[in-house]
Amino acid sequence: MNFQVEGISAAIGSFGGILLAPIIGINPEIGHLILKALVAAVIGGFTSLPGAFVGGLILGLLETYSGAFFGSTLKNIIPFVVLVVFLLIRPYGLFGKAPLVRI
Repeated sequence: MNFQVEGISAAIGSFGGILLAPIIGINPEIGHLILKALVAAVIGGFTSLPGAFVGGLILGLLETYSGAFFGSTLKNIIPFVVLVVFLLIRPYGLFGKAPLVRI
């Protein structure tokens, strides 16, 4: 069952990329956007769709306000600082759950 969900999500992501590529263009710098999406998913928790949404919202607000206060140079560093802080404080994300370990 889990493989079906992963396959469907990969298909939806691929379809979204195919539709978005002609609009924004494809260049080597698009990896920067993918890294920010990864940071948003880590902040929210990989197992939670609402968590990824809230993580993206938090990341976007922090990035916008840090760009206003500190300038555009530090604006690109803030997501990765936030990533390190979240991994230290809450490694499973905001809405993620720790795996159950049975002994």
